[in-house]
Order: sequence, then structure tokens, then C-alpha cells
Amino acid sequence: MEIVAIFRQSKAHQKSSMNHLFNCQEITNQDLTVNPNLHQKNIVISLNEKDEFISANFSRTENNEKIKKRVEERAKFLDEGARAEYQKHKINEKMELEKMGINRKIRTVLQSKKEQLQKEFLVCFGNTTRDKLMEHYKTPQMLANACLKGSLAILKKKGLDKENLISLVVHFDEKGLPHCHTIYNDYNFKEHTTSTQIAIKKHSDKPKKEQYQLKIKEFSEFQDVLAETMQLKRGEKGSRRKHLDIEDYKNLKEKEKQQQQITKKSIFKSAIYNKQ
Repeated sequence: MEIVAIFRQSKAHQKSSMNHLFNCQEITNQDLTVNPNLHQKNIVISLNEKDEFISANFSRTENNEKIKKRVEERAKFLDEGARAEYQKHKINEKMELEKMGINRKIRTVLQSKKEQLQKEFLVCFGNTTRDKLMEHYKTPQMLANACLKGSLAILKKKGLDKENLISLVVHFDEKGLPHCHTIYNDYNFKEHTTSTQIAIKKHSDKPKKEQYQLKIKEFSEFQDVLAETMQLKRGEKGSRRKHLDIEDYKNLKEKEKQQQQITKKSIFKSAIYNKQ
């Protein structure tokens, strides 16, 4: 049984709130009889003032205001830095054009809102059980470090680097398998725009159908990069099937079996009734 590494880019409405990351689980995960992992510690990794990675354990049942404040300050620092760099670049661009006698109106304010600059992707696991996953990584910290390594490879693929990382949160306290939320700033300081805009402009001259196909190809490449970096198996290419952990897979199969039995009984009863 090979563990599968899964990359998921969160859409705007799917992004995790600070409350979810550090303070509160979904109601379905708050019942200890349903979720035996409720009191497991989680791990957050972020960068300090020296751009060094620091790691901390936390429980979502505790007061995590210090951790939240550090993450919020990091997000604000990157957001303000991106806007200042963009403005400086555009002012310089305008000055160069004026030297050449070109008077062109140039926006010097980055149009992306804060929530558009701050993005998230998930690193998840499939085709395994919790016990097998932890047996593979030995300790929670080693699993978190592997997620960090995979996340940095994804950021590099996007044209970003570790300085774009706001925080990385690995949840161990939910019913399913441990998973990682990677929160990052999408601004590319070398290209003076967001990695999202770079990706859009790259294929903007292509027909819509081809744009869609290229988008799927790029998503597939993120899956490849993650699996290769984490030295895990990648999911089946071109498949839209969701990867389930073994417990969920067994539950799904059991429900399917029960449904088949109900259907057979219904057909049997119907056949008897028709004979009468």
C-alpha cells in the first residue's frame, strides 16, 4: 500500500479562517466518541524576523492568541511589502517612459485586495490509514517537516519562494487523516505581479478550450511536484476520484453493500408479488 500525496488549491470561498486554523473545529469533529483524535496536538510552522523557520505545537481547545497574532503580523508585513514594491516599480516605470517623452497613465496602486493576495493550498494524504501514515513519518514533527518541504516546492513551481509563506498549519486533531494548510502571499516580487496573474497572462491568447486544458495540465504538474518532493505516490492522472483514507473507504463500501442488499430484497419482493 503506497501513500498518495494530494495537492488541493483552495478557491476564494474555501480558504480557512483563522478561527478554523487555530481555535475551533467543525461541530462534527468536536464529539470525542466520533473523533478519537480530538485532543491531539497540531503544529504550526512560520518564519521569524530572520527568515528562519520556527515550529510550535498547539491545541484548538486552548487560547492561541499569540500564535494568531504572529501569523496575522506576518500576513500584514507581506501584504504591505507587496503593495510598496509594486508602487515603487510602477513609479520607476512611469519615470522611464517620461524620459523617453512618453506620457502614459500608469496605475501605481496594486489592485488586488488583501484577501486576493492571501491564498491557500492543502497538502493531504490518501490510500492509507492514520497508523500507517504515522508509521511512515515516525513523529508528527517529521510529517510537518515533509509538508513544509512539499509546500516550498509548490511555491517554487508558482514562481514564489519561502519568503511568501505566511504559515503552515498541520491538523492532527480531526477525524480523518492529518493534513496541511499552507497559507501564502501570492505576490511575485521579481515579476512585480501575482503568480495568478502570470498564469492567466501566459495563456490569455489561447482559445478558451485550450486554456482549460492547459490549466488542467498545470494542476497535474503541481501533483507531480508534490509527490516527487515528498517521495510519495501521486494519484492517477486524469482521474477525478477523491482519495479516501482506509476507514472512510471501508465505510463507503459497507454503505454500498447495504444498499445492494436493500435493492436485491426489493427486486425479490417485487418478483414474488408479480407471480401472485
